[in-house]
Amino acid sequence: MPPLPLRICILLFGLCLPMTVRAAPDSGVCIAAHETGLSAERARQLRQSLEQFRICADAACPDLIRDACRAKLQAVDEALPRLEVRVVAPGEDGALATILVDGAPILAATAVPLDPGRHQVEVILGAKRETRSVLLQEGGGVLPLEVVFAPVPPAEPPHAAPPSAPAPESRGGIHPATWALVGVGAAGLITFGVAGGLGKAKESELVSDCKPNCRQEEIDVMRTRYLVADIGLGVALAGAIAATVVALTVDAGDAQVTAAVTAGGMGLRIGF
Repeated sequence: MPPLPLRICILLFGLCLPMTVRAAPDSGVCIAAHETGLSAERARQLRQSLEQFRICADAACPDLIRDACRAKLQAVDEALPRLEVRVVAPGEDGALATILVDGAPILAATAVPLDPGRHQVEVILGAKRETRSVLLQEGGGVLPLEVVFAPVPPAEPPHAAPPSAPAPESRGGIHPATWALVGVGAAGLITFGVAGGLGKAKESELVSDCKPNCRQEEIDVMRTRYLVADIGLGVALAGAIAATVVALTVDAGDAQVTAAVTAGGMGLRIGF
């Protein structure tokens, strides 16, 4: 039986050896990866080609396959173009934007390898969306793309409600001039009644006593009484009209209203 230290070494070697074998690709995997990488390179599918060459460039692959894959890996990596998208959104956090290239999400501000050719870029930020079309050239290195969103307009201040129309001022009662004009009208009406009655009485007296040979003085007395009655009637009508106008248009607290009777012109003058 081997000594104890040797048995321990054999045991440890037996545990470690299977692990090493399981982690490394076998020759079949290396050869398949090399062939797939070459096919993808010819089809200008450089991303797939790069992944396959990384597999067969492993140190566990056969020397011939490994060396060929490592040479191809460097050449394809240099030819593979990359796209770096940056989002600018004044007033917003551009880091919250979602970036899609040909429908697949990518990271912002990161050089992402893509196959040569045209690609559709879509950037979504909240309810806003921007699209771009880019053409990547083989061996073109990193193509920077800056997507700028329009700044957020400042919030409009709330519209002030239009001033409401002032409430009509309530009338503070009937202006005193109204009552004065009513009194004037009443006085004119009384004058009309009295003078008209006296004129009628004088007319009856003249008819019964002296018609048609009445003295002119007596006739003038009758006419004067009728004239005073007519003036009284005019003043009564003017006073009634003026009182109505003042009551409807003048407040009790308005400026002074004056009224005067012009007997000679048989009229009423009102001043505001």
